[in-house]
Amino acid sequence: MTKSTPSNPDVERLTRTAVACNVCFETLGLSRSRVAHAQPRWIGTDYWHSKPRVAFLLLNPGSGESRNDRMDVRFNRLLEEYAAGTRPLEDVLAHEREDMPNWGRGRFLQFYSSHLGLRLDRIAFVNVAWCATKNNVYPDPMLTECFARHTLPLLRILQPDLLLLSGSKTRPFHAEIAAALPAARVEPMLHYAHREGVAAEAAEMQRVKLILQIVS
Repeated sequence: MTKSTPSNPDVERLTRTAVACNVCFETLGLSRSRVAHAQPRWIGTDYWHSKPRVAFLLLNPGSGESRNDRMDVRFNRLLEEYAAGTRPLEDVLAHEREDMPNWGRGRFLQFYSSHLGLRLDRIAFVNVAWCATKNNVYPDPMLTECFARHTLPLLRILQPDLLLLSGSKTRPFHAEIAAALPAARVEPMLHYAHREGVAAEAAEMQRVKLILQIVS
């Protein structure tokens, strides 16, 4: 089984702070989804010594309202135990690894891993907004707040060589990320749930593969 570990005490400290955060729900009138904590995202075991280090920035976790399994119930319990200090972060991320084949009806892993020839244990995912909200409501003030508090600090810890901004709604953060990570190549790319069609996706995979060759 592919494993994950933060492999960095700074990741652990930041993640604990994020999981305890409730600022946006106290100030913006938002409601949490069935997963009622911030959701740290996957960092593969081999990410830290990969060359190049490749990370993907997406916008937010989904609300999970359309799911009819119990994976989010289990995930929420794991996060509650992690927040209480009775469960390690590795268990939280291991659950994500188990569930990822279900994300986006299987498209998520294919798009970001197999179609690009990237091993899952060598890459990392980060969301701009770490918390899921009811009805997938993500106002700009929430995105800005979470990005400043948690996302940009995590990117500084991860220090990717290549950061792929997946989806148009991540683009407003491009300039700030580039300034904070001057050694990184920051590139926009399609989102896995795009509606551009098969030909556009094939062309995008080729474009990103060329970038991966350049930064390797």
